[in-house]
Amino acid sequence: MRLTRTSTGKVERRRICPLKLPWRTESWKIGGRILEPKTSRIKDGPQLLRARKSCTLTALSNGKILISGGLDGSGTPIDECELYDPKNQTMARFAPLAMPRTGHTVIEIGGGKLVVVGGKTVTNRSNAEGDLTSNVEVWSQEKNKFDVVGKVKEASFQPQLLLIDKSHVFITNGHKFSGDLETTESPPAEIYSDLASAEMLNYQIITELADSTGNSYIRKYSIDTDAINAAFSIVPSTASLFPVKDSNGTHELAGWGGISLASGKVFMVGGVFVHELGHAINKSWTLDVKAKRLVAGANLLNARADATLTRMRSGKILVSGGQGENLQYLRTCEIFDTVTGKFSKFAPLESERAGHTVAELDDGTLVVFGGRHSDVVGTAESALATIEVLKPGDSAFSVVGKMHQGRENPTLYVDTAGNVLVTGGTYFAGISNSPLEAGSELLRGEKLKGLITSLQ
Repeated sequence: MRLTRTSTGKVERRRICPLKLPWRTESWKIGGRILEPKTSRIKDGPQLLRARKSCTLTALSNGKILISGGLDGSGTPIDECELYDPKNQTMARFAPLAMPRTGHTVIEIGGGKLVVVGGKTVTNRSNAEGDLTSNVEVWSQEKNKFDVVGKVKEASFQPQLLLIDKSHVFITNGHKFSGDLETTESPPAEIYSDLASAEMLNYQIITELADSTGNSYIRKYSIDTDAINAAFSIVPSTASLFPVKDSNGTHELAGWGGISLASGKVFMVGGVFVHELGHAINKSWTLDVKAKRLVAGANLLNARADATLTRMRSGKILVSGGQGENLQYLRTCEIFDTVTGKFSKFAPLESERAGHTVAELDDGTLVVFGGRHSDVVGTAESALATIEVLKPGDSAFSVVGKMHQGRENPTLYVDTAGNVLVTGGTYFAGISNSPLEAGSELLRGEKLKGLITSLQ
């Protein structure tokens, strides 16, 4: 949840929802014509070997474009593929998919292999809408054919695939359906691993590690929705408010930060009471979900709302940024020791921000992505694109670069090689949360290490 101050000074509560990101490209080859967005001109090109619509286009490393699947004139998915050569302006037949699909995604990985994920297919020809398929296909030069080699955990429509290295691919941001209607709900992210020694796949649902051991190939950093759901599952509430009792009675709390503890409890900090919006508080609590009991803890060093909570590998919890008195944005950070139950000072951010996400690398370096620094309705887009870094031993975070797109509440996936996938999030423009106009971004470990080294 975010707290928003309007131009009249009124404070409103808005819930953030992840939205599907549109896929963009430089040009499209459709029905024998080539569209050049920069010049807004359409020129004739070679005709497709098979009439189709809603097909998938994939740019290959050899400069050619694979056109796969899609729908025929009757709206039935097809399996036929063809290869477009932009240099010679020719079409050539290519091996068909193992099954008819539309709304699928194809990516090229190491060894020139092609991986096909997602989309809809038809088993009952009377049902032109088809069904989502979880089958994954792989094409290799040796076999020159697509083979079904495994399944994703959850099928999706138009998933986004990002190549980490020659063997690992992120599968994320797909759509689900409710009946025949496409929804904004996305299945959990998955990772595809291509094993060079055998024609088989290994799938793993990406989950956040409660014990912070770092033994998984992937670690996830995002808003702890489990903590929020756990808190609201035991209290009667029709909005994003939490009732808290004190000596003056029961008050509704908004803008608090929460994170799940390994014990199954929820740690909550800060926020604002609805009856005095604009005045952040410095309280902390531990919520025992099973006992349905809220226990007061130590006070924060700085009153804050909408702070970002990050579980460190040490077991301690970093509380960073947020909004303080009169909802002013904060740079200050503090550490909560789960053993002693106390807060202590921590290195400050370089820029005031809230709604950001923090990741910890293997060497203990902390990296901050995105967030926001303005809420006033009618102002320019407030989402931040800057990236901040804190190396072990440093006294403050430092801005080292920028993402391509400002993002509030992005989700981060970090692998053991230090690669960081930044996905999801929103930006705030005008009077509503808006979908991003860019896809996920991948900051490779080598690039990030270079940015960190530049601070020395």
